[in-house]
Amino acid sequence: MFSAVNPAFGEHHYTLRSVEEDYNETPLIEKVWDVFCAVIRLILFYIMMLPKMFFRAPEECVSPTTKKHEWKVENNKGLYVIIHGLNGSPKMTAASYVKLIKKDRPGIYEIRAPHVYKKGNCSLKAAATPIIQMIGSYLAENPGKPIHLIGTSNGARIAAHVELAFRKRSVDIRVTAIAGVFFGSQRVERFKNFKRIVPLVLHKNIIEDFSVGSKRAQMLIEKMQEPVTVGSRSYEFYGTPNDESIPNFSSCFPKDIPEAIYHPPVKGESHVTLWNSIRSKVLQDSYKWMEAQVIT
Repeated sequence: MFSAVNPAFGEHHYTLRSVEEDYNETPLIEKVWDVFCAVIRLILFYIMMLPKMFFRAPEECVSPTTKKHEWKVENNKGLYVIIHGLNGSPKMTAASYVKLIKKDRPGIYEIRAPHVYKKGNCSLKAAATPIIQMIGSYLAENPGKPIHLIGTSNGARIAAHVELAFRKRSVDIRVTAIAGVFFGSQRVERFKNFKRIVPLVLHKNIIEDFSVGSKRAQMLIEKMQEPVTVGSRSYEFYGTPNDESIPNFSSCFPKDIPEAIYHPPVKGESHVTLWNSIRSKVLQDSYKWMEAQVIT
């Protein structure tokens, strides 16, 4: 069982497999129940998503490639950027975060849920660059204001890459990584056996980045591990042991990130449903962080 204070996370330098080893000690009946709950929640999630296909997305779901970004919240207190996963869309996932922020803190923050370039099925740099440019536009008009990047799955990797692009800027950035594929997925390793099909489905950079222990994945983590010398950074990581897309769910917890918060794995959730199940907690913690930042 995972306790509120998990020894694997205590000092932020656990071994990469420790969270999986801890979960392996869970009684079999609990594991079966967790899988059952994850499957049921996944089915219900897709059922609830169907009607959203026919609704218009919030205006905050934008293309980050727009040359001129209009920042509409006068005297805003910061920026939220919510980044969807591989082959996803902000309308189906990030929109729920947008709506809740607007409800909880009306007229306080700028919010953007960008359509990721090629839905993220490209190089990490290509996916992140338009978002970096969008945030650069925001900072030009709102210097000194905090930014919270919330990303799921591949979106978590993109969020980290975006944060790294501003390491030389005096800005406070929080990154919430939900089911992030930081150290690759065993599912992709198995998928690679279908050599004729893989190139038709996944970009070569995604195949490389999602391979377990790839050099590019290691490079991203190493950069995240570097100390911040300008501004401040706040990382937090979420994952689930019932992740159908990342069976090796320790991949979601890249080790040795300075001052990072490693949340105990959330049992009974799937890769897809984790995003929504922790939404309220993520945002309540975020509001506290946002309000604690001193805007210069």
